[in-house]
Amino acid sequence: MTEPAQDKRSTPAFRPALLIRGASFAVVALLGLVAGTHSLLLASHETASTTATVVEFGSCRTRESATATFTVDGRLYHADVECTHDVGERVEIRYDPADPTRNGDTAGGIALRYGFGALGLAMLALVVWKPRWW
Repeated sequence: MTEPAQDKRSTPAFRPALLIRGASFAVVALLGLVAGTHSLLLASHETASTTATVVEFGSCRTRESATATFTVDGRLYHADVECTHDVGERVEIRYDPADPTRNGDTAGGIALRYGFGALGLAMLALVVWKPRWW
């Protein structure tokens, strides 16, 4: 008596490309969520604000931040701000009153970092779910 032929579609094959893709998306998701949480914790301490003056131009191409200076209690501090600001431009920054060296555009990057985390999770779900068009 012969055994019935098995349906090859029911037995999943090991696909290294799928594993690598899934691992990559998992890493992106993890890094995005960790970076977003870190920024959120830092931003919670940045409760004071002041106006700073941009003293050094940044390059958006090389992801270099512009540098701005501000004073707190007569002491000069530096802050990294978005690369889109011009030298001499005045920008609003937030800083930690207990330690003004903790300053800058931390709050602005929270949504972006969490967004990368969410995108990584969505792509990971697609890899695991494996729709026909994937």
